[in-house]
Amino acid sequence: MGPGYGYFPKEKKCVLIFKSDQLAEAAKVVFKDYPKLKITTVGERHLGAVIGSDEYRAHYVEEKVKSWVEDVKELSIIAEDEPQAALSAFTKGLCSRWVYVQRTISQSFLLTSRNLFYLTSRNLF
Repeated sequence: MGPGYGYFPKEKKCVLIFKSDQLAEAAKVVFKDYPKLKITTVGERHLGAVIGSDEYRAHYVEEKVKSWVEDVKELSIIAEDEPQAALSAFTKGLCSRWVYVQRTISQSFLLTSRNLFYLTSRNLF
């Protein structure tokens, strides 16, 4: 892979994710000529999903759930005057985003369920 094969990656768009700090440090030595290359052991968002450790994925899903809670609050206000518009926004927008995250992040349903339990136990809905 590389210029010899006609592939010219942009280093500022590339991320290397390693499972251990020792491997990440070794990679920093190997790729020292590429200062914009991001090397991490935590994770990174990729095409709307997230790749990385369980903690990083849990944090990402937690942020998504908080965003969805705010969206549902806004939709509940809109639903008082425009119930059909709110239903359409919910089914076409929020539900689609929810399903996409569940499909693209392994174990996201469990993570999301845990987060929803946490949020509902605090009476945020």
